[in-house]
Amino acid sequence: MSIPIPPERVPPVAKEVAETRKTYAILWWFGASLAALIAYGQSSKSGHDGISEVAGIAFWSVVLIWLGVRQWRIAARAIEAARRAEAPGTSFVLAGNLLVAIDERQVSQPSATFKLSGKLVTMLTALPKAELRH
Repeated sequence: MSIPIPPERVPPVAKEVAETRKTYAILWWFGASLAALIAYGQSSKSGHDGISEVAGIAFWSVVLIWLGVRQWRIAARAIEAARRAEAPGTSFVLAGNLLVAIDERQVSQPSATFKLSGKLVTMLTALPKAELRH
């Protein structure tokens, strides 16, 4: 089941996702740099144990860097969704916890599609604030 989302509701949520994901990416990269420093410190060991420790730490450094890149790409998709929401011709659909951007030809745009947390899904699907008129 997909729920249409008005484009004006997308930018605040997309910007929050982008900020969060960029923070996660920086933390992953910080962890990778710590692992690289540990590997550099362990490189002075000789023998089989030193080589296997450096290889293991290098492996985990690569994994942490990849996780950071993944988070940064999600942030880039959220930023692109916010940019497209402010331009005419793009609509959005919420499919589960995935916010899908759709262009004027009714084709999904993967570069502006990203996952949302449960809290953000609730924010998008909540009724707008009621205003009293006199």
